[in-house]
Amino acid sequence: QVLRANGVNKPLYPLIDPRYMLQPSGKNRVAEILRAEGVDPDRPYIAITTRHLHDDMPDWVKHHHEYTTEIAQQSYANLAAVFGELAKKYQLVIVPMHPSLKEDYATAELLFSAADSNCTVLKKRYTPLDIIGIFQGSQFSIQSRLGSTVFSVVAGSPFVAISYESRMANWMSANGLSEYYVDWRKIEPEEVLNKIQALSENRNVLKNNFEAMKKDKQMLFLSQSEKILTDLALVDQGSKKY
Repeated sequence: QVLRANGVNKPLYPLIDPRYMLQPSGKNRVAEILRAEGVDPDRPYIAITTRHLHDDMPDWVKHHHEYTTEIAQQSYANLAAVFGELAKKYQLVIVPMHPSLKEDYATAELLFSAADSNCTVLKKRYTPLDIIGIFQGSQFSIQSRLGSTVFSVVAGSPFVAISYESRMANWMSANGLSEYYVDWRKIEPEEVLNKIQALSENRNVLKNNFEAMKKDKQMLFLSQSEKILTDLALVDQGSKKY
């Protein structure tokens, strides 16, 4: 709609996200990363990505997320209660995906208030392949970013999504995952824990579904790439005539 409104009238083709083509780092590499970060790769862990929402955000960001101080405080408190329960059984590992690590640490302080010491924020930036490998090695993940949900699909790692914007909810619904996401403004600890329980019970089904989804996306991406390269070659040939 934005492109049409700005005078682009030629055919438009939505393209498959190229991240579906990525392959995770191997188990040895992932174990090396986790040990260096103080996480025991031989004990079960949950991978977590976060969103740092706060009063100092620009107004347009607040509007986009329908943010208020009260909603944010309640949301973080309820998520902290969830992580407090999960920390009794799992290591909790925040995988940084904010522009600044400070934002991940600030979020961790709010989310891990009830998790005692069974939690870690990774201190370094890792490649997408390493991140997918970390997700793949987890029992499951809790994702707050659309990009990290794609990584989870590539990893074959079941996840619960925290939806901070409509595109996350739309993506989850479009891929048959509506029962595995919650609106960040309406988080209830019991509901999230129930979704995680359902996730555990349907783990193998979800892994198989993710593998099928990944293959479908990869085939579409390759088909689209071939068409784009063909079209570019034709354009190049046409330009040489003149």
